Amino acid sequence: MEKSTRKLLSGSMIYFVGNALTQLVSLLLLRFVTGKITPEEYGTYNLVVTVSNLIAPFLTLQISDAVFKFLIQSKTEEDKKKYYTVAFYVSVVSIALTFLGTYATHFWIAELPHPHLIAMYLAATNLYTVYQRIVRSLGHSKVYVAGNLLRTVVYISLEIFFIYVFEMGVEALFWSVICSYFVFLLFAEWQIKSFRLLDIRHFPKQNFGEMVRFSLPLIPNAVFWWLTTSINTVIVSARCGLDVNGIYTVANKFSAVLIMVTSVFSLAWQESAIAEYRDEKFKQFFTGTFNMIMKGTFSVVAVLLPFMALVFPYLLDESYYASIDYAPFLLLASGISAISGFTAQIFVAQSKNHKSLFTNVLGMVINITVIFCLVDKIGLWAAVCGSLAADLA
Repeated sequence: MEKSTRKLLSGSMIYFVGNALTQLVSLLLLRFVTGKITPEEYGTYNLVVTVSNLIAPFLTLQISDAVFKFLIQSKTEEDKKKYYTVAFYVSVVSIALTFLGTYATHFWIAELPHPHLIAMYLAATNLYTVYQRIVRSLGHSKVYVAGNLLRTVVYISLEIFFIYVFEMGVEALFWSVICSYFVFLLFAEWQIKSFRLLDIRHFPKQNFGEMVRFSLPLIPNAVFWWLTTSINTVIVSARCGLDVNGIYTVANKFSAVLIMVTSVFSLAWQESAIAEYRDEKFKQFFTGTFNMIMKGTFSVVAVLLPFMALVFPYLLDESYYASIDYAPFLLLASGISAISGFTAQIFVAQSKNHKSLFTNVLGMVINITVIFCLVDKIGLWAAVCGSLAADLA
């Protein structure tokens, strides 16, 4: 299993360079962003991002997880073509549904802020999620890293450019994300030419069924996880106001970095778990990895807590200073949540995704109960207490 451990650590580094770098750089640029965007605008953007995370599993059928699993396990080029073709068709349909649903909501249900940006953000995010899994599952780690480094540079450059040159306000956040995702897609496809796997003349119904049977149980899991970790944003926005949600968003910035770093390891762990699960020494591998992630996660929390108190005032505009009070508790909750997410990957490797439903439902119930009971009495602290209680459960 030493080879498996080396592969896991190597995969973690790849995902770190590919994903976590954006969060780290964004944290350093908070001063520039919060100086030009009001808490209410930041709260609006965060609310859109949060709700899109709930909608995405229904639009995509969680096909990114399925294509990742089945492409890795494919032994022949013919099998890869079938699974890739399914992912392509599902992605096309999800993009169409995204635009139809966004504009239908805007014109007939409730007026949305920046509906065209919301639709493009949703479509770009879902397509990026699927495509980065394709790149990794086909074994193009260097392309994955290079593409995400390019994406990070484009994202940060455009964010500063749109905010300070064009003074676009919150729209700059949407445009910088959308453009950076499409830069990644174009660069990665130019490098790996995955379209060679597309068989547009035939839709492999049997493979579609196989992938959907795997991915459908992930949808309620994703929903319950969202209700546990993200519904606080919606409740805070509705009961306390978008400006308070802006404070909550910034308070979560250090937590977002921790989540991104641990999710980087989780993505690499998922890949290793799928590949190594049937190995006779898997239990030993799992135990060693679990001990490593426990020590690593809480070591990062222990380092970040005092560091955060020192640097937060220098990273923020003064209109966001209230977020400093909530940030340490949200960071601790994120550390606990990361450990739970790590163990849940075993069910993915076993193709028994329904087994993680119970813990997700329990966390959801606890979080929602706490925040609804306390939000009118203690405001934003209710969201902090709900997150801690749900993760400890």
